[in-house]
Amino acid sequence: MKNVTPTGLVIHPGDAEEIDLTQDGNDRYYFAGPQASGASPIWSVPAVVTPAIAAGTAWLRDFAGSAAILSREEARLDFSEALGLKENTVTFRAELRMGFGILRRSRSWR
Repeated sequence: MKNVTPTGLVIHPGDAEEIDLTQDGNDRYYFAGPQASGASPIWSVPAVVTPAIAAGTAWLRDFAGSAAILSREEARLDFSEALGLKENTVTFRAELRMGFGILRRSRSWR
């Protein structure tokens, strides 16, 4: 298997707080501690803190280039003043054909 370099961490808020508040034997914080604002990087990768992931679970992944938005057709905008609904009205319709694709499977560690 090819070596993968992680580019991001997804972690539950409770787990992120527990890591941020971890101290050594001299009461020094391993990471940024409680004075930090926002999600601190863990293992030198940006962390995304979200309750969408279960507590006790984290994803350390290579997110670079693993997904893409695929466009099948250019965006199209149509408008009409001739529908006769009300005076001085314009009706707009926007249409775009696209999809979301996973380009390659990346490994997740739990």
